[in-house]
Amino acid sequence: VSLKNGKADCLAHEIADELEDEPCTSSTNGMSIVPSSNTQLYDLPKHTDDRMQDQRAQISQLVAAEAMAAFLKLGLPIIILLILHGMPFLSYSDGCGDDKEEKQLFKDINSYRKSVLNLPVFIPNAKAACLADKIADELKKDKPCLDAHSYRYTPDTNRRLNSAFKDFDKLLRRCHINVSTTADGAILPVCVAKLDETTVLNNYRNSQYGRYLKDSNFTHAGIGSDDDWIVVILSTNTSTGSFSGAPISLAPSFLVMVIASLFSCLLLINIVSV
Repeated sequence: VSLKNGKADCLAHEIADELEDEPCTSSTNGMSIVPSSNTQLYDLPKHTDDRMQDQRAQISQLVAAEAMAAFLKLGLPIIILLILHGMPFLSYSDGCGDDKEEKQLFKDINSYRKSVLNLPVFIPNAKAACLADKIADELKKDKPCLDAHSYRYTPDTNRRLNSAFKDFDKLLRRCHINVSTTADGAILPVCVAKLDETTVLNNYRNSQYGRYLKDSNFTHAGIGSDDDWIVVILSTNTSTGSFSGAPISLAPSFLVMVIASLFSCLLLINIVSV
């Protein structure tokens, strides 16, 4: 008893469709394949070749899907890691956080620099703003408001940054700043009740802080605040005052391996889709 072969049955129907236009008197022996014949598979009607191409396309699509799955499995954790690394600075892209007092002070100081001092405006420094925010948080916890200027740091002060602020090294790490890039910067804290706009600006323009706003060596700024505390950090465009550094903490060899793996997946997807 012959068993039914669904695929053979399908192929037979396809071949019959192709032979439909052939006159019935024509010889079709040349299109027959039996074990004793010398007819090759490519002598069959063209639809057989088309079906083989369809099968190859299906296989290619399957391989591409598997490669994409592997790419996503490997690539997503890295993409997420990169996003998380950058997230601390998304809120500080304009040199200050989300508080309106910070944005207003940045605007007022730049207006003062441009219209009164005839100096270039400060360029936003996201990492400096991040650090200013963290310092303001620390000052709010346990520092008296009347003693704000004693917590300043400037290049002409004879003390180390980590002695001026509690856990300063930890704050630098949280903002991905290399300590060697902070020596020539200025950290200027102010404490004003409810951060009144006029009083805050006067504390920077008409106090000992005014000399730093007038210093053309300072080219960038970042501002952070918490409660009645607001901190302005001025940075330079030099390596010792830029408040930069601290790359992503991944081993270089691991990064190379990840990049190579991602490239291989993309290459495989490109090959099988051709």
